[in-house]
Amino acid sequence: MARVLVAEDDVQMSGLLARLLEMEGYECVVVPADADIPASVSRLAPDAVLLDVFLGDQSGLAALETLRSGATTRGLPVVMMSGRDVELECVERGAFAFLLKPFVPAELLLALRLATNPRGG
Repeated sequence: MARVLVAEDDVQMSGLLARLLEMEGYECVVVPADADIPASVSRLAPDAVLLDVFLGDQSGLAALETLRSGATTRGLPVVMMSGRDVELECVERGAFAFLLKPFVPAELLLALRLATNPRGG
């Protein structure tokens, strides 16, 4: 079972994402928007990260850059999400995928399936 770390500043959205992912067989770990994302990744060792671009006082893009610069987190799939279309910026900084909110669950599940299983299965 793949473990997905979710960092989202909307508590209701975090809960919905966690329920959806758990129903689909993922182990989901939700961290607060003010958490140290790279430290949480190191501690929790997820197989993929679902990361909001705007986390209140924190930047998801900055967290992504930190993950990309780490020796153990460089290749970790990070799926970025935002209500603003910043896909190009996310991909240029190393995101595995980008989801524009609001997205349908099938888009999220496909991105995570591809992220956690390189063969797409």
